[in-house]
Amino acid sequence: MTNPPNDLRSPPSGATAVTAGVLALAGSVYWAFETLAGLMSLYHRSDPSRTVPHDNGNLDFYPSGIWIGWVVLTEVMLATVLLSSGGILLLIRRLVGRWLILLGCAAAVAALFHPLFASSYYYRSFSSYDYFVALFPVLTAALVFAPSTRRWCGSRDAVGSDGLPRRGAS
Repeated sequence: MTNPPNDLRSPPSGATAVTAGVLALAGSVYWAFETLAGLMSLYHRSDPSRTVPHDNGNLDFYPSGIWIGWVVLTEVMLATVLLSSGGILLLIRRLVGRWLILLGCAAAVAALFHPLFASSYYYRSFSSYDYFVALFPVLTAALVFAPSTRRWCGSRDAVGSDGLPRRGAS
């Protein structure tokens, strides 16, 4: 198959890029709820007189300012901000959105797998559900860095205001 005369090509459909952008925005909503849960958890632990029951029936006192709670809260806040801003930028065809989404996905995966490396003061246990949730940032990152997503972002100047391809645009 050959190219049409005068290099008149149709722009990429953008299905991969739009799917990645929508997944990033959906992920940012999920991580916003996780941010809220992390804030409530740190608020709960801010009073040293509160006790928290564990599965084995023991009670522990959580001192205020446990560093690992702040680390995870920072990770989920970064995931929220980076995925939402990257998703919006990707949907308006800005290449920088791809990198923001990648960083947001990395923060999301770090927050998910943090319990594997955390101390006994960590407020949440690791479960097989976390493996399922980790599939979404991995899939989003794979879609963001697909070659068709880059072509779609780069073709924003190749389409006129009427949605038809411009002549001589590549």
